[in-house]
Amino acid sequence: MKKKIILVVLSLCLFVIEGLNVYGQSSKLRLPNEKISLFTDRNIYVVGESIYFSAIITITDNTSYRSGEKDLLIRLPKNTSSNFSDISYIELITPNGERIAEGKYVIQNLVSSGNLNIPKGIITGNYFLRAYTKYMRNFSPYSYCYIPLKIINPSSKEVLSITNDSSKVSRIEPDQNGITNILTISTDKKEYSKREKVTIKIERVNPNNELANSICISVAPEFSINAKNIYKSTFENIKKYDYYPEIQGISLTGKLVDNNSNKALPLKKINLSIVGNERDFSSATTDSTGRFFFSLPKFIGARDIFLCTEYSKDTKPSILIDNDFCQTKVNLPSPAFKLTVDEKNTAYNLAVNFQLEQHFRKSPNTDTLSKTFKPFYGEPSMVLVFDQYIQLPTIEDYINELLSFLKIKNNHGRKSLKIYSAEPEMQIYEPLILLDLVSIDDPSKILALNPQNISRIELIDVPYIRGNFTYAGIISFFSKKGDYAGIDLPSSGVFFNFNFLTNCADINLNDYSSINKPDTRNTLFWNPNFEFESKKEITFTTSDTPGNYVVVLRGLQSNGEAFYCTSTFSVK
Repeated sequence: MKKKIILVVLSLCLFVIEGLNVYGQSSKLRLPNEKISLFTDRNIYVVGESIYFSAIITITDNTSYRSGEKDLLIRLPKNTSSNFSDISYIELITPNGERIAEGKYVIQNLVSSGNLNIPKGIITGNYFLRAYTKYMRNFSPYSYCYIPLKIINPSSKEVLSITNDSSKVSRIEPDQNGITNILTISTDKKEYSKREKVTIKIERVNPNNELANSICISVAPEFSINAKNIYKSTFENIKKYDYYPEIQGISLTGKLVDNNSNKALPLKKINLSIVGNERDFSSATTDSTGRFFFSLPKFIGARDIFLCTEYSKDTKPSILIDNDFCQTKVNLPSPAFKLTVDEKNTAYNLAVNFQLEQHFRKSPNTDTLSKTFKPFYGEPSMVLVFDQYIQLPTIEDYINELLSFLKIKNNHGRKSLKIYSAEPEMQIYEPLILLDLVSIDDPSKILALNPQNISRIELIDVPYIRGNFTYAGIISFFSKKGDYAGIDLPSSGVFFNFNFLTNCADINLNDYSSINKPDTRNTLFWNPNFEFESKKEITFTTSDTPGNYVVVLRGLQSNGEAFYCTSTFSVK
């Protein structure tokens, strides 16, 4: 059994290595193609609202072979529910590609869903919501999936006006061939009172039609959503692989170059430390072109990251970090902003409801940082807390007097630390030395610190494997204030703020039961991933806003073809 497990792990590792080590590779490498079908709860919004979306990912084999070339093709089973990419990138942009808001979301079972907040300061106009994966950045941005949206700012008369060169504008056209006879939906009544329960039944028309894993359902005011327009990404041939597929969560990539020669630095070690309340550490080695790749934990929100590389007397390394979102400019259709009479009435109701909601509802708590943290290495073998002993003049004194198996060595004037152990690996490798979980390449810098600024030393006295690296244990120093005790961090290092996964506020759109507050929901029901086989009806309550509403059900068949169906009811 152990041999089988090892073989499986090795196979997965080989897949990861082959799938990731593709920077600068030619198109002889064949990886699966990804396409995205994007759906939103509505198509008209007011500033400050959240756009609720569902991105359905379709994976197909890349079978476009070129004559005379031997291609590597990773084949996936039909109707697979396994992800290739693990993260989707969702952006709200203007027709010329200016990013207004953005977020990163997990893909599970080929579906990525969440909500993206519309900034309150933008002006009325035509915008686009677009979706892609990092792997899709190997294609043109015109191969991403785009949905046109109308956004209204009731507090400003200014209207977004962008004139793109008509000869260079890419047409973003919906797939209007969606099939309508796959499912039927019906309400138990055609007219309801305010805050009355609605029951919707969903039935399959033809049992032979296979549905994909995901169906999304939206119930919104009439004229605020266009059910027929279903938008999909297109496919282009890849000429060069520049972006790794994110098969294990959010990635951070970049390149290490020598400032003196402006050449790439291959096979160099780079250390990454996530600092703050939730901390982590990992290392990577640059490839033959100087590029590096880190797979990051699925934290929520923004974190500070510190990157540094090994000391070298012959080079002056500089770390260049890739932008995590697409930076390529686009020219999308930018017609004059217009609303029909029905759309104006709908937009007015949306604006009034949102203002009332802001008045009566409290903002959700978005503080997702934990107040305590555990280091990535878990429980240490030993902890030396400085304040539990009499004050000694230097850190070396604490080590020499209290840590018998941790020795300070002096080699030609350069000090180093070594953990003595009977295990042979402890003699082969070097220990990982950390200060506030940031890797320090010169231990003498730590030894020269004032011990009154150090809280404790944590030790791992056995070989420790982290990623592709083996360390002769871990020697982890912690400052009292978490400020690195005033040490000079590695000169090659760079601090920056990095956005991890987007925090999706847990707001229940589908029901609102407060008696003393108005029910001002603009979207009455939203389910981005409805499982039809296990559930064939939905229920929700109407709001306090009278008018006509539309139930829209959209999804994909197993062959990738889109389908939709609708039903209407009114609230008096």
